[in-house]
Amino acid sequence: MPFLETSPGVKIYYDDIGAGRPLVMLHGWGMSQRVWEFQRELADSCRLVLADLRGHGRSGTSANGFSLDDLAGDLVRLFNHLALQNAYLLGWSLGSLVALAAFPEIRERLAGLILVGATPRFTATDGYPHGLPAKEPRGIGLRLRRVLPMDVRAR
Repeated sequence: MPFLETSPGVKIYYDDIGAGRPLVMLHGWGMSQRVWEFQRELADSCRLVLADLRGHGRSGTSANGFSLDDLAGDLVRLFNHLALQNAYLLGWSLGSLVALAAFPEIRERLAGLILVGATPRFTATDGYPHGLPAKEPRGIGLRLRRVLPMDVRAR
């Protein structure tokens, strides 16, 4: 299994399959790169890079948790580690936020940026009333931990 250590003790799991122009796909919150299983056949026509974001799937996290900046930094390190150039980057939901946060660092290495289900915030605040109440993501997280098999939850 390929892992990239992005900071002491934090390993990011990724798959790098196929050949040609890279397509990097980032999953949403509470998911893993396994959400892209049906797209794996794209590796027949491109270099497909699927990563588990920090704290998701088979990737680890630090004792202090993680921030959007941590996730974006991990993506930049993955681009560097795999020497990705002329790549397409697809982000879904949280993956979109990560892609946008990393964009200033990797923009010269991108052929295109694809955002699916992107939103500027998941939760509502005084200046942004369009998100969910702050308690909702915590509840979703608890429900996910109850229903996901242990091997999916293992970090």
